[in-house]
Amino acid sequence: MISIFDTIRQNPKFHVDKSADWFRTKINELGSGAPIQQTELMKTTKEFQSSRLLPSTMVFFSYDPKYKETLPYYDKFPLSFVISIDKTGFVGINFHYLSQPMRIKLFDSMYTIARQSRLPTQQALQLNWKLLSNASKFPAVVPAVKRYLFNHVQSKFIKVPIDDWKTAIMLENAQFKKASANNVRTISKAIAARSV
Repeated sequence: MISIFDTIRQNPKFHVDKSADWFRTKINELGSGAPIQQTELMKTTKEFQSSRLLPSTMVFFSYDPKYKETLPYYDKFPLSFVISIDKTGFVGINFHYLSQPMRIKLFDSMYTIARQSRLPTQQALQLNWKLLSNASKFPAVVPAVKRYLFNHVQSKFIKVPIDDWKTAIMLENAQFKKASANNVRTISKAIAARSV
């Protein structure tokens, strides 16, 4: 099974910045209502697109916040590790709010927890959310936990295969509004430092 990230890596012109722009274009296509069959990539990612969401998965999606007028900033294209789901929406860790070093540290912490369990990785991550939510041990979680409402999601969810999570968190494809990515991540770093 070829993932969206395999396609990125197999591109002879692969470069982190260029691949992020390329991938952002594909996400924009999802939100535009264009048929999936329009491009070869959309054909290969059809199996990863879903309107259904499950806990302990990582997804990209297009989002228009309900309270965007009053929010200091927000991400139009979150990359979220889904923590919990209810009838109206879900809570997830949006890695885009973190600098790359913070993302890697959080990702490695999540996998350390998962490896210490005898359960499959995704189940272990879900069951160990209580550990992850301990701000004194995992301060990076605090600024990255966000709630999303289903009726403000503007595309299907692109589920990221677990083997591609690390690639996904390294892509710079956030689309912050009302603040630059650097400013958002500086604020997140300060919030995380206060949470220790």
